[in-house]
Amino acid sequence: MRVLLFDLHDAGYHLEFGSRIVDALHDPAGGLTVDLLTTAVTERHEQLFPADRLIEASAFDPGTDDRGTDAYRRAAVDAAFRVAGERDYDVVHFVEVDDVLEYLYQHAESGRPSPAVVGTLDGGRFFRNTRRHRVVSAAMRTGPGAALLQRIHRATLGDPERAQSLKDGLYAAAARAADASAYRERFDRALFEDALASVLSPPMLANCVDAGAFDRLIVKSVEAAEYVRGIDPRFATERLAYLPDTLELWTDLPDQSTARERLGIETDGTVLLQFGEFRHEKGVDVLLEALSGYDGPPFTLVLAGKPVDVTAEDVQAAKRRTSVPIHDVLAFVPDEDVPLYYAAADGVVVPYRPAFGLRRTSGPFLKACGAGKPVLAPAFGFFDRQVRDRNLGLTFVPEDPDDLRRKLARFAADPAATYDPDSMRTFASERTFERVAEDLREVYETTATSALDE
Repeated sequence: MRVLLFDLHDAGYHLEFGSRIVDALHDPAGGLTVDLLTTAVTERHEQLFPADRLIEASAFDPGTDDRGTDAYRRAAVDAAFRVAGERDYDVVHFVEVDDVLEYLYQHAESGRPSPAVVGTLDGGRFFRNTRRHRVVSAAMRTGPGAALLQRIHRATLGDPERAQSLKDGLYAAAARAADASAYRERFDRALFEDALASVLSPPMLANCVDAGAFDRLIVKSVEAAEYVRGIDPRFATERLAYLPDTLELWTDLPDQSTARERLGIETDGTVLLQFGEFRHEKGVDVLLEALSGYDGPPFTLVLAGKPVDVTAEDVQAAKRRTSVPIHDVLAFVPDEDVPLYYAAADGVVVPYRPAFGLRRTSGPFLKACGAGKPVLAPAFGFFDRQVRDRNLGLTFVPEDPDDLRRKLARFAADPAATYDPDSMRTFASERTFERVAEDLREVYETTATSALDE
């Protein structure tokens, strides 16, 4: 069996995932070959992949380097199917389908032959918990809303000018409404495009089901599987697979004092890490507010990540309001330095808002488990279930700085008492690349066999 992996966003974690899956699954002697297709080979690709497992799409000319455009995404999906056909692959796996559903639908409707298709739903556009997403999710379950939005999608598919005209008209109407509301200062085209994509993604997923755009859909949490079935009950069990998000089980981290010395963290006391971009839904501002007035046991907070909605000025202002030492690294952290931060920490906090999503997982959360460090996580969705069921740390009321402040004090008093290390090791071992690869191989084999039977 021959499998082709393709990920529109083949950089950072996405690229790491692809390389680890190729390493874990590629087994010519056992009858399985796995390759990665990319639209442009970079130095990082060459570092992570053997040359014979890496394929660069030929004759790829979308007319733009912007991966966010319709032209680029459509050309990338076409390239994946073209290469899969030319090289006789049995399965093509779109590692993140969220941004390419429309083009998968178009391909299925075209009637062109293709190998069996596996798609993984990451969930960024589907699983947020804003009021808008709750309303849309409800509409998808009641019928008329889903039917209307599906018709809108079908009316514009394959007609970029018509689609753009519709977007422009909707944007103009939304802008007029925003001008007359409290949102006028926050409203812009980027916000509108994100909102529109979020609203239209669930019916687009249903359209893909109608057209048979993929033979198997993979989700990363039990909560996500329930959500997808809620969008469309036709997601029968045999076409929907739950594979947990992967993590690296770090067994060779440097000792804590060495890691702190290399990072310039000047303390031998308790250290709590917050890692990742400072986006609104990540709740870094809630964490900083919780530090104000903190009078519990001492600890140092390490903030590592790129400022976005919370700025460097916000961090400096928070330092003036708290007695808690804050060691900040306000920039993107290179891949090779990431393990050092987890080695240096006694625990990891993920202060996310419910808007992050009830059904999504989190890279920093999983990295903490891979490093064997207790987590402080919000009491909703995936986080609440896993922390409580597996005793991985402490939970707090989301968006409640007072409750978070109390849990910070409890953590700082005795980090080791907040979790069960053995249970965390079991949780982490179930999510290693190697373990998930075993289940993924079964998905490929079942999908390829089913496609042949049809």
